[in-house]
Amino acid sequence: MTATIAGDAPAEAAMTIGELARPDQPIGPHLARRLQCVRARLDARIAELQQVRQRLDAFEANHQAKLRCHGGSDFRAGDPKFKSLRGVQAASTGA
Repeated sequence: MTATIAGDAPAEAAMTIGELARPDQPIGPHLARRLQCVRARLDARIAELQQVRQRLDAFEANHQAKLRCHGGSDFRAGDPKFKSLRGVQAASTGA
């Protein structure tokens, strides 16, 4: 069967009816292995997100003036896509 009993457990740790229907085998070790796999996947995702945050922090540190727009600097000024988008917006508003 494909039905699951999840309760408060993460979806990855949900037990199938077939797994729960084995009274001759303890469920604890099987569930512990499932939870260990879920924890490993979560740890990997957290590590990836921490790397993204570090890159974001580095970008902000390296571009503080442009992000604050001090001195009239606009980081979009050198972006050809932004220039072409402004032209489209002006044409659509009749400006």
